[in-house]
Amino acid sequence: MLAGLLSADFCARADWLVHSSARQKGSPNESVEHWKVELKNPDSTEQVTLHLAVFASRNATLKVIDQPEAPRRDLADVMTETKSLAGVNGGYFDPDDAPVGLLVCAGRVISPLRKAKLLSGVLAVTAKQVDIVRATNFQRRDRITFALQCGPLLVERATPVAGLNDTRQARRTFAAVDGNG
Repeated sequence: MLAGLLSADFCARADWLVHSSARQKGSPNESVEHWKVELKNPDSTEQVTLHLAVFASRNATLKVIDQPEAPRRDLADVMTETKSLAGVNGGYFDPDDAPVGLLVCAGRVISPLRKAKLLSGVLAVTAKQVDIVRATNFQRRDRITFALQCGPLLVERATPVAGLNDTRQARRTFAAVDGNG
């Protein structure tokens, strides 16, 4: 399953506990579930609410939608036009709004893979699966339909990645796959 965090601001070094977790009613489609998860830090008064879009890759897909030319449309407008059920603005861009790192849209390479410490992962989509791989292990294949270089990797093989800055709070969007589709 793939879960995308739509909004969160919390510090990774704390031992957070799940206060509540529930599937939200009223999802517009059975293929994608909206989950609301509330976490609390037992050592402080900090708390955070996560909004997750959860789906099985056999029932829904993940797409990268490129908007190369100005004026770029609002995310909500693009989602309505493409009949998307969940969406986030993603990727890194330079000051001229050109993508930084790998960007593949509908099988076409828009921007090449880059070597950069921050861009440590690739979110890749094929006809059969959604996967996240370390950028150094990514192999471009013709069967990749969508891909986005991303980072930093937070978790790899169910283990937190060492060396991340855990002293600064930061709002993040994330994707996760469970290996079972």
